[in-house]
Amino acid sequence: LWFFPDANKGEEEEEHVCALTIDDAPGDEPLLNELLDTLDRYKARATFFVTSGMAARCAETDALARIVRRGHDLANHLVE
Repeated sequence: LWFFPDANKGEEEEEHVCALTIDDAPGDEPLLNELLDTLDRYKARATFFVTSGMAARCAETDALARIVRRGHDLANHLVE
């Protein structure tokens, strides 16, 4: 990030960080499982933006709870 030269540095000088966001999550169940496994493999964390409609569809599954249990954040995605 050019205007925050140190924003992409972690605690260690050689460690680079970035913000990973997943839009309209969690989506397809098999894809979510693969995505969560991949994030775990690389010890990466993401913020999953969820619409109210998607949250309602996920009410019958534990998808949102799994996202949080695995260390990721949930955020509201507004739709007009």
